[in-house]
Amino acid sequence: MWLSGSKRRYGYRSQMRSIFLTDVFYLLESKIHRSDKYLNMLGGKSPDKVLPKIHLSKKEVLWAQAEIVI
Repeated sequence: MWLSGSKRRYGYRSQMRSIFLTDVFYLLESKIHRSDKYLNMLGGKSPDKVLPKIHLSKKEVLWAQAEIVI
């Protein structure tokens, strides 16, 4: 835990880890994505949500269309 040489260890008070932290944050009641949870802890403002995209090659699209008979 202290191998990094860090003087401060930040984290959320959960799963018995708070005893190892120098600065403890309390979990929010609402269910949010883990990345947003840690951004909030660091004081960052969450960027606008970006939905994931699946990029398919033309060959993959043609194969899928043939498989599902479009």
